[in-house]
Amino acid sequence: MGRVAAARRSPGRLVLPALPVALAAATVSAATAATAAVVPGGAASLPQLMSAAAQPVAKLALFCAVGAWASRQGLLTTEGRRVVSTLTLHIFTPCLLFSKLATGVGLAEVARLWVVSWNMVFSHVVGLLLGLAAARLLGVPARLQPHLVLACGVGNVGNMPFILCASLAADSALPFAAALGASAATELALRYVALSNFVATLIQFPLAYIFLYKPPEAPSAAAAAGPSAGGGSDHSGAADGPGRSGSGQPAAAAAAQQQQQQQQPLWRTVLSGILTPPTVASLAAVVVASVPVVRDALYAPGGSLVLVGEVIESLGAVCIPALLLVLGANLGRGPGVAAGRLPAAAVMAAVGTRLLALPLVCGALLWSAWSAGLLPGCDPLSLLVMLVMHATPTAVLVHSMASIFNNAEDEVAVLLFWQYLASLVTLPLAISWVLRMLTPVAAAPGAWGAAGAAAAGAAAAAAG
Repeated sequence: MGRVAAARRSPGRLVLPALPVALAAATVSAATAATAAVVPGGAASLPQLMSAAAQPVAKLALFCAVGAWASRQGLLTTEGRRVVSTLTLHIFTPCLLFSKLATGVGLAEVARLWVVSWNMVFSHVVGLLLGLAAARLLGVPARLQPHLVLACGVGNVGNMPFILCASLAADSALPFAAALGASAATELALRYVALSNFVATLIQFPLAYIFLYKPPEAPSAAAAAGPSAGGGSDHSGAADGPGRSGSGQPAAAAAAQQQQQQQQPLWRTVLSGILTPPTVASLAAVVVASVPVVRDALYAPGGSLVLVGEVIESLGAVCIPALLLVLGANLGRGPGVAAGRLPAAAVMAAVGTRLLALPLVCGALLWSAWSAGLLPGCDPLSLLVMLVMHATPTAVLVHSMASIFNNAEDEVAVLLFWQYLASLVTLPLAISWVLRMLTPVAAAPGAWGAAGAAAAGAAAAAAG
């Protein structure tokens, strides 16, 4: 009865959790209608491409809606979100990255896929420059400019691309699955995402430290901290992510954490942020993939360690649902206490730059470089992954680090909240544009090169 009475006193609080559900339902309806309008067996039409783009975004929204509902029902409390986030950081994400990289991304493959790695560096540099330009042009207050610039440059290249790219690769209506088979295309897409995630982890924590660290004048009880680490997977501090920044830990623990970070040398703090469990797992996976005896023992049929490989893969499969449930729980709490005091220009700059300007600029430059023959060995699926990476909203790591450093974490929560809601509209549009460009390319003879040969070999081995 108390909960019902509270809802009656503040009916506006029920709107935000229902919003992802409504948007997801609308997206699914539009996708279903578009699919029904397509003639089976024909080439992918524009409605079919829009359907393919909408479905993975609808899946994301539905995951988040379940998380928001679970939070409102008391099933996913603040402490529960913290536990799930910690498990994700130390177990689920490392297992996911290891299982996707160890099967085929050895040192030779890393060298061959240099374009995928450098795409992450390129995306961060362009995002930071665009964010700086937007902050100056729109007159964002100086104290918030570092946060805005970082929010534009550091994207969610972990949990969202995993589910987006896997769904697109497995879609039988698209040429990726037609060329490689749904299973092989999905595995290849996840491998590209995992490699991008690994590179992003090495970039994002140092950037967050450079832009957000400030020596506090005194220990503050407002600092909220989840486990700090790897931004690529977007798992750090997710318990107090972009809904509001609330104080999840006791004040004494938060103050002690800040004091400990002050006492550490700069290099040690940055190094501890880079060498997180996901990063260590990725490095180990590259080593395993480079040693065929160990790789085959874990993943070849009849291998002596295949049971270990299966357990690692099963634990990794938990990662994305867990992350999205926590993200939905955070978003369901609304923009937070700083919504009224954050300048509208800052919100407009964060949404417009990260979700519109960055995909257009990076996408145009990447496509031009590929069309000019400057990206050898780049298959259509790697292009899909790289282009989708540019269209994702800001990584939750930005809010986590702002909370740890007690540096405008409430304002950062507002920026992320509106970005993630806006991405329910911008992501399908961006993916539709990407699919429109890549569909004829992926269907062209000889477009797949080494990836096609590897997929054909895997299919032959499975048939044998």
